[in-house]
Amino acid sequence: MTRAAAPAPPFPRPGKRPPAEEPAPSSKAKGRGARSNEAGRYEALTREAADDGWDFEDEPAPNATDVTTETPRTIINYLSSPFVGFDRTINPYRG
Repeated sequence: MTRAAAPAPPFPRPGKRPPAEEPAPSSKAKGRGARSNEAGRYEALTREAADDGWDFEDEPAPNATDVTTETPRTIINYLSSPFVGFDRTINPYRG
């Protein structure tokens, strides 16, 4: 009885790669995601940039950061605001 030859593996053996059909690109693209924001040819609408005159003349001032020292003693916080429907809150990061 003779054995049939084993079928060829679907993938090349490790360490042996088939020759590339196309040369690799010389410059690697950097970043992630889309390289452009162009509309597709099947889009129903197109967009164009237009100057409407609403640009700011000066840069807005940066927001000031207010840092305060807090010395909490309890995990329960008592509220006295008429706008909140309850009078106590629990904050696990305090106390």
